[in-house]
Amino acid sequence: MTKAIVLTDKKEYSPGDLLKVKIQNKENQKICFSSCYPYYIQKKSGNWQNYIYEDCDKEDLVESCIEPKSVKSFELTVPVLKKGENRLSILACIGCNVKEKFKGQENFFSNDFTIK
Repeated sequence: MTKAIVLTDKKEYSPGDLLKVKIQNKENQKICFSSCYPYYIQKKSGNWQNYIYEDCDKEDLVESCIEPKSVKSFELTVPVLKKGENRLSILACIGCNVKEKFKGQENFFSNDFTIK
C-alpha cells in the first residue's frame, strides 16, 4: 500500500513558476520531514538523479509532520533547471516527532512534470 501520495498542481513548469505540492498521508502514523531538505528535485537522465544541493549548515531536525490520514500542501518557486522530465523526491520519517534528529526512512515521489 502506498503510504503517501505526492501530487503537483500542473504537469509543466517554467523557471520562476510557482509549483504547488499536495501530500496525502495514507499511513496510520504521522509522516515527518527534514528541516534541511524537505524535498529534492530530481531529473530524469536514464535514471532519476538529484540535482546538486549545497550542504546544510544547521542540524537536520524534524521540522513538520502530517498527521495520519491528513493532507499538507506547500509551494516552491521552480529554480532554473535543465529542460526535461523532473519529479520531487521527499524523504520522510514515520512516527517521529518535531525537533528530533531527522532520520529518513521512506522516500516518496511526486508525479513527473516537465520543465520548459
